[in-house]
Amino acid sequence: MKRAALLCLICLAMLSAQAQLTGTLTGTLRDSVTMEPLPYAVIQLRSGSQSMGAFTDAEGRYTIKPIKPGTYTVTFSLLNYTAKVMEGVRIDGEKVLFLHADLMPRSLTEVDIVYDKYREDLLGAGTPCIITRISAEKLLETAVDRGIDNAIVGLVPRVVQSDPGNPLHFSGSRSDASTYFIDGMKIIGEAHIPQLGIGEVTVISAGIPAQYGDTTSGVVLVQTKSFW
Repeated sequence: MKRAALLCLICLAMLSAQAQLTGTLTGTLRDSVTMEPLPYAVIQLRSGSQSMGAFTDAEGRYTIKPIKPGTYTVTFSLLNYTAKVMEGVRIDGEKVLFLHADLMPRSLTEVDIVYDKYREDLLGAGTPCIITRISAEKLLETAVDRGIDNAIVGLVPRVVQSDPGNPLHFSGSRSDASTYFIDGMKIIGEAHIPQLGIGEVTVISAGIPAQYGDTTSGVVLVQTKSFW
């Protein structure tokens, strides 16, 4: 009995981990003069007390994953080159962000750091699926006392609801083909959470990643607020 309970907990933990949205950062570093790739350069991500990083390979390419969604400061550095810092880099779940940098050579007596403001790529080349994020503030503006589904219908393209209280239809699919997760845990039916406790709602309405199993319609991911 104890063994069965332990196996059940392990399975639940694995499902929770698989359902967590994580992003990927990838790109290439080059010499700004010769445009040659820079091998073995250091890439570091920082967000508060969190820090992670990687090295470029022999072709100057790097990939960092998995990355918890959030806004990061990214630093590119290499001996004998001016370090480059990009602030405000937003990493989104289920998205591959391409971030390239050219570093300027410097003499051994110089110590410079170049700061640059990150500009988001509106085309989203690394996003194979359609993702819409609804912040807590936006949710309160558009759906006070009316539930999460009303906000999704109003803000997410190609999502309809026949009548208030009825299930959602994503891109014309069946209502029972959608899936809800709360803090990474799959739930049966719709998400009923007090709106003041919701931190963000993420809706994947097309190109559903394989990690969500046989879901073919839409995935609604609800992240609750942390009050600690």
